Amino acid sequence: MKKKIIALIFCVVLVAALVAGITMKSVFNKKGRLSNEKITVEQYKGLEVETMDIEVSDEDVESSIKSTMDAMELGTKSDVTDRGAEYGDTIVMDYTGKKDGTPFDKGSDTDFEGVLGSIGFIDGFESAIVGHKAGETFDIDVTFPEKYQNEELAGQPVVFTIVLKKVSTTTYPELTDEVATKLNGADITAEEFRKKTREDLETSNKETAEAAVEQGVWQALIDKCVIDVYQEDALEGKKSEIEQRYGSMASYYSMDVESFVKTYYGLSVEDMAKDLLKQEYAIELIVEAEKLEVTDEEYNEGLKKYAEESGYDSTNEDSLKEFEKLVTKSTLKQIILQEEVTKVLVDNCVRVKASK
Repeated sequence: MKKKIIALIFCVVLVAALVAGITMKSVFNKKGRLSNEKITVEQYKGLEVETMDIEVSDEDVESSIKSTMDAMELGTKSDVTDRGAEYGDTIVMDYTGKKDGTPFDKGSDTDFEGVLGSIGFIDGFESAIVGHKAGETFDIDVTFPEKYQNEELAGQPVVFTIVLKKVSTTTYPELTDEVATKLNGADITAEEFRKKTREDLETSNKETAEAAVEQGVWQALIDKCVIDVYQEDALEGKKSEIEQRYGSMASYYSMDVESFVKTYYGLSVEDMAKDLLKQEYAIELIVEAEKLEVTDEEYNEGLKKYAEESGYDSTNEDSLKEFEKLVTKSTLKQIILQEEVTKVLVDNCVRVKASK
């Protein structure tokens, strides 16, 4: 099976089947409140969504250039023995985490390597390593965040024993025209390469920020949805879908699905199922309220787009038919409708700067 097909189909499974004609009585008002026998959507326009900072600093550009040099092995690493570790140094360490003197699950590692300052461990971990020299063994005291995904550790003080095996620094060559051409794979000046790097970062930041807005607006919508009574069969159906979707991943981490979903999504299976039902029912109402439909032109464009993303040849008629048969025409229409609903939500949301 081609890549992304399972993810593509599950995308629609989570949204659920949108019926061709919604027969139950629906009520709309000018303020964007929608309701029917299944659900009440208090608001779907004007939802507040936090936006990310997309500005690119000079430091971001230089860091990206250094990362490219690292990837092409143009930097020269040298061990540091005459001073303590500093941010930006590469460290190799063993660490063991203990709570009340007892090692906790997934709190230990050996020969871990990372760049100090960008490892991404909990607050206080990396700063406590700064100043220590290679060869030292020491303890650091840190506290897990109150909203940490593992509830047993959330807000809890722990001790990590660190064996700092190695500290090294990387020296990079000056970005000359020659070096820039090597990094780019084609003739380019150093100034042009810096400009291109900044533009690439700006594009990436915009895409990431827009994806975050889409995710945020869906969560904001769900928060505005009210279901008084969940139908048992519908709720059990969503639970079953979640079990199927995350079963193999949970097994990979030696976890049951409930623990996996709680750890990585911060929800119980029941709460996730309820949110998925809210999403499904809200989409039905918005499709009806906005009179959304999939034209033949939109369908053909979507067919080619998703076929190509899934590894099929979008220029080959037989390949397109194979993809369409696998995914089904109705499923593809549902995916396209979901995209249209997302566009409605995003186009009508209120973007606010994220609080620092």
